[in-house]
Amino acid sequence: MPWKETTMLEEKLEFINEWRAGNFNLSELCREFGISRPTAYKYIKRYQQEGIEGPFEKNRKPLSHPRKTPSHIEKAIVSHRKRHPCWGGEKIWKLLQKDFQEDDMPCISPVNQIIKRNGLVVIRKRRHGSSRSILFLIHKPVMKSGALILKKNSG
Repeated sequence: MPWKETTMLEEKLEFINEWRAGNFNLSELCREFGISRPTAYKYIKRYQQEGIEGPFEKNRKPLSHPRKTPSHIEKAIVSHRKRHPCWGGEKIWKLLQKDFQEDDMPCISPVNQIIKRNGLVVIRKRRHGSSRSILFLIHKPVMKSGALILKKNSG
């Protein structure tokens, strides 16, 4: 016989139905369903306040974001980037400081995030080996006791 598969919503509705039937006390119901009593009280309170919609999951997204960059500044960042695709966030940020008040201006990192969020960043392939070759121009590699040691070039 296969195991009975239920969703979290079905379990919550089953808990509410058992509680409404009054056949068990709350502690017994909590043990049966494997939840804590504070969680049970939360489910019951939601059911009493909202009815059948109570057990459904609530949207956890905040209603507002107090430090969100104002839309007019975001539009200015996007328009600067579209006009000059090679400019980075720092350069655009410095140009925007002339146009907007200091209180409204975001830092450099949100400017970069806005550019990226609007799909204005071109991802390029990384070039491998360039940093290693510079390292060996400055330092001379020497093998000593089976380990690679870098000594500063004298010339």
